[in-house]
Amino acid sequence: MKKQLILAVLINLGLSSASFAQNDPLLESTIKSVLKSFKTQDNQLLQQHIHPKYGVVYWNKIGVPINQSIFQKSEFKFPNQDSPESTRWFYEAPNSQEKLIKTSRLPETDCQKWNKSGLYYKTLTTKPFSDLTKSNQPIIEQSNEEITHQLNQLKLFEKQVIELQYVSKSRSIGDDLHLYFSKIDKQWYLSAFDNAGQCDA
Repeated sequence: MKKQLILAVLINLGLSSASFAQNDPLLESTIKSVLKSFKTQDNQLLQQHIHPKYGVVYWNKIGVPINQSIFQKSEFKFPNQDSPESTRWFYEAPNSQEKLIKTSRLPETDCQKWNKSGLYYKTLTTKPFSDLTKSNQPIIEQSNEEITHQLNQLKLFEKQVIELQYVSKSRSIGDDLHLYFSKIDKQWYLSAFDNAGQCDA
């Protein structure tokens, strides 16, 4: 009986350790630094977290489909305040003291309000960039060759990808920030910024 009790305790300790080990300090420090760049609109700090070879994915929406583009490190900069609306970025960045929460369920919206506020991230098992490329093919009439080229570009981003969703205390649509982070060659990078929003205009 004592052996069974000891074994149960050891198993529970092992599970607790495994759960704790899932938090990645390198990822969390990268997230915090990127969030700081969004809060202060610091191009230099932002570009430090973009892969020098593969760049960063950018989503925006003009009309129905979500447009997906890949920008190189030097091209990805915060727009000026007087930029045309079509090139402006719409987001709400958290303060530095905002707690970062790992979750299996990100905030959701009914296009009226978000169901919860806070700063959350989760590990993805899906391929968001490849899936969008494939779903867009019949809409924007890309050839199979163009699709194959894009999918090859996106492959490295999706080997290990994290989705981050911030929602401010107002829980209003537009008071949020949606990012993706990918691990490439043992280093975490900002891999995508969603400026398309969760709802149709």
